[in-house]
Amino acid sequence: MPLVAIGAVTIRHWIWGPEFAWRTRRSLRQARVDGDCLHAEVFPKNGLLFSMTQWRDGAAMKRYATSGAHARVIKVARRISDPLHFTHVWRDAIPSHEEAF
Repeated sequence: MPLVAIGAVTIRHWIWGPEFAWRTRRSLRQARVDGDCLHAEVFPKNGLLFSMTQWRDGAAMKRYATSGAHARVIKVARRISDPLHFTHVWRDAIPSHEEAF
């Protein structure tokens, strides 16, 4: 069964907005070209920024999370954002934005 990863953050200060957007686009592109990624999106909801990805398995998600653009953004994440929520769910269907929230 596929693994869905959902995360939510806020940007610490507006000055970090451009860097956050640039890094988010690069990480999203990395996920979307990965053959083991079944779904990848970023969306705003109630003042939070959410990411939602679906992976063939946990090993695929771990490879993504520890490589490339995503690994580089993790190194600066605490400087530019406040992570509020992160969870993993094993399910075949992509959750709606309401379910992710």
